[in-house]
Amino acid sequence: MEEGSIRSQTIKEIHQKRLKRRLRTFAFFFSIIVVTLFFSLNYIGDLTQQQTLETNIQAETDWPVFLYEYIGSGSNNSWGGNPNFYLAHNGQDYYLIQVQQDNRTVEQVTPLSDRRTFAGVYENYDIE
Repeated sequence: MEEGSIRSQTIKEIHQKRLKRRLRTFAFFFSIIVVTLFFSLNYIGDLTQQQTLETNIQAETDWPVFLYEYIGSGSNNSWGGNPNFYLAHNGQDYYLIQVQQDNRTVEQVTPLSDRRTFAGVYENYDIE
């Protein structure tokens, strides 16, 4: 009788080890899937935000083609928080674009005639 009980106990231990191994494998792959989904959704959100910003800049300025680059956030004591600033070029002139904290809504487009104007505006808004 003892052999049978030892044998059944050994079989139970083997089944428990297999179950633990399967659970670990499942947890590993599940965590990989969750991390992949998180980064994918985050990336899609960034793309959507960027496309919305480009659409809003185009609607505000009526430029058919333009390039822009983020230069920093500043403090102009606006109620909406600290705005973000972008330097834009439409093929002819340079412009400073002030965007609300949501990074989608264009508040103001300031033409920059030369570097001194840019330096003055840069200091005025305390852009970092």
